[in-house]
Order: sequence, then C-alpha cells, then structure tokens
Amino acid sequence: MSNGDTSNNTSNGSPHHHHHHDAPIMKTADDAILAKVATVEAGYYQDPYVTAMSRHASGITTTPTATNRRRQIQPIIKRGTHARVCCMDRAITSFLEFHHNNTNSKAQVLVLGCGKDTSYFRHVLHNKTEQSESTTTTIGWYEVDHPSVIQAKAAIVREAPHVFGATVKKSVHGFSISPTGKKSKTATTNGSSSSRESKKQKQTLAPIIDEGDEEEDEEEGDVVMPMETEQFDAFEESTLESTTTDKSDTSTCHWIQHDLRESPPALVEKLTHTSHFDPSLPTLVLLECVLMYLPDDESRQLLQCLTQLLPHICVCAYEPILGSDNFGTVMEQHLTRAGVTSHDSGLHVVRTLDAQLDKLLACGFTRAAGCDMAAAYDSVLTPVQRRDATKAEFLDELEEWQLIMHHYCLIVAAAANNDEESGDDQNFGALLCSIGESSAMGFDPTKTVQKSK
Repeated sequence: MSNGDTSNNTSNGSPHHHHHHDAPIMKTADDAILAKVATVEAGYYQDPYVTAMSRHASGITTTPTATNRRRQIQPIIKRGTHARVCCMDRAITSFLEFHHNNTNSKAQVLVLGCGKDTSYFRHVLHNKTEQSESTTTTIGWYEVDHPSVIQAKAAIVREAPHVFGATVKKSVHGFSISPTGKKSKTATTNGSSSSRESKKQKQTLAPIIDEGDEEEDEEEGDVVMPMETEQFDAFEESTLESTTTDKSDTSTCHWIQHDLRESPPALVEKLTHTSHFDPSLPTLVLLECVLMYLPDDESRQLLQCLTQLLPHICVCAYEPILGSDNFGTVMEQHLTRAGVTSHDSGLHVVRTLDAQLDKLLACGFTRAAGCDMAAAYDSVLTPVQRRDATKAEFLDELEEWQLIMHHYCLIVAAAANNDEESGDDQNFGALLCSIGESSAMGFDPTKTVQKSK
C-alpha cells in the first residue's frame, strides 16, 4: 500500500496538482504489487487479478519486465509478502464472516493508502459471482489513495473489464467500480490466500488485456493509459446518483482520490459525500505500511478523526518496527535513501510494538493488540498457508528471515463504543482484539501484547 513521502502537504488533491516529490508514493504501490505478482507466480497463494493489476508497474527496486521481476525479488521477500497478505486476509475474512453470520448485517471496509491492492476483487466481487445473491452480506468497500495511484488503478481495470469482472465510472471524488455480473475470465480459482490451484492459473494476462472486449459498449476512445490525467475526462461522466440508483447493488467499490497528507477533515468530507458511506456502520479500516510514511502528528490526527467519525471502528495495520538494533538501522537507512520517509515520519518516531499500540489508544481506540510478524507467522497464518509457503520455495536465509519478521508487526484495535448496547459476543472489535481461543486473528497469548483504556 502506498502513501506519504518527504514532501509537504500538497495544496490540492485534484489530479492536476501533483507535487514533484510524489513519484516515490507511486513507486511504493508498484513495489508492493510486483512483490505480490512474484509471490503468486512462485505458488505461495492465489490471486487471479494481481498480474493484470501490475500492468505498467515499475517500483523503486524492481524493473517492469517479467523476467527481471522474478529474478530480482528474493524468496525471503516473497515469503514475507505472503505472510502479510495472509494476515490482512484473515482480518478481512473474519470481518466479512462475522457480519454475514449476523442476519441483515451491513458493514464497511475502508482501505487507506490502498495502492494497487486487489482485496476487493478477491473477497467481495469474486465471491459474489460464486454465491447466490441472497447469501451476500451488504458490504460497502471504499479505498483511498493519492490521485495518481487511484487514476492508474482505475485505468488498469478500465483496460480489462473482462479480467476484473467490473466496469469503472468516474464519480465526484474518484471512481466507482461495479460488477459486470459476468464471471471474470481469470477468476476461476477461489480468492483465498491458498495456492492449491495457483499453478493452473499461471496464464499470462497480456493477450486477454490486449484483445478487444465485445461486452464493453463504451466508445473505443474511452480507454485510457495510467497517468495521462487529461484523458480521464473521457471517462463516462456520472453523478453519484446515477451510478448508484440500484439500491440492491451491494458490491460497488468506491475509489477516492485523496492525499493522506492533506487535512483529515477533507477526507471525512469526501467519504461522507461518497454514495452509501455510512459512519454509523461497523467499519474495518485497513492500513498496510501507510502510517510509516506519514508524518507522525498527521497520522495521529487522521486516526483521531476516524475514531470520532466512526463509532464502530476497527483497524488492522501492518507496519515496520525499527527498534534500536543494527538491522533496524539498516532498514531505516534504506527507506530514507529511497526518498519515501522524512525525519518526522511514523517509521522513525514509532519504533516498537508497544509504541504502535500506545499510539492507537492515544487516538481514541479503547483496546488494541498486536505481535511481531514472526509470532504472526506461527499463529495468525494457518498450517495450510505455512505449508503452501514451504512447498512454494526453499528458504535458506532463516536467520535473516527471522530478523525481518521481528521488525514488522501486525496490530489491531477497536473503539468499544457499542459494547453497552450489544454485548461483547456481538462485537467484532472484541473478537478482533482478543487473544487465545476466542481470537478472530488467532493471536497467541504468549506472544501478543494487549492494551486497553
């Protein structure tokens, strides 16, 4: 996921006002998707959308050619990427299942600094094509990132509606992504983080993307390439009302253009004016390597703004924890050289698991829990997922692997504002932040830190 860099706040979140330091933001989104492509291709897990989503990507440390991409991403990075995906997937799946099991339950997922993540396609849209309409929980899905990232992502889906099984329309603050109702040509395997059939789906998506699409009734001139922002006017203009007249359509995803370095009230304004976003609903907020890039005081303002806006908020975040050892120092130097952080970034300021949890409690969450990724690998990942990783690739850098995993953490938090009215057993936040048998995440009591107000 992407957001943040060394620059000051941009004055305008519109596509036509990019700060000259915004390139590193784009590159972090590309690095993440290229690492996921390599991980899927190696057989760690399945994602039928990731190859198409990596189109045009060129990260800080990788080149866009397929042969180099595979050669340059080490097994240790692929295993870490797999672990990261599995952890975020567990939070999403637990949240969706909890609300699916509660009849007439509506809920929302809000992904901040979404980059080119494919979770919506894997968890919501793909599952909608697998199930009957009556079994689909009403889930609103909202993703937020820098305008340039959102535009590139929209253009990719726009170029290949038959791969993603979705169409893109322009909306007031970004784009709305709607299912076509037809199963995508690549989504033949299930969307979970298991690799049982991933060998079968190692098809190249390039021919599929390049061939003409019979089903699309837009004019040919509507297809745009990423970052050619002036061409985005060719998208079918639509008001929010016209994109969401069908109230029964529960699978539309909204991509909101917003630089997270801008004032949080500006984001709140955009969210509350985005169709169907309902602050009163249970909302799972996902943050993957986002807080690390933002200036710490700005990310605190953002979190405080969200806990004030969303009474039933839960958060799941994946962030580095540098600590004070040599390995953390090397990581810090590498990221500083890449130009994606500044001295006041969360990466440099919030350096331990304890500090990450304290930050969440200081920002209005009432309970928080977390562990480093070494512990998460042993408890949050399932035995099947760990077996998939072992089968996919031999890992001989075990010492370095442990070091890396000790320098990242998985943290969750919730605001327990609805405990009184519904009881803990009905509260997803309580399950998310619990440890042991009742833990939605599988947190090991001996390796997890829990805090509450």
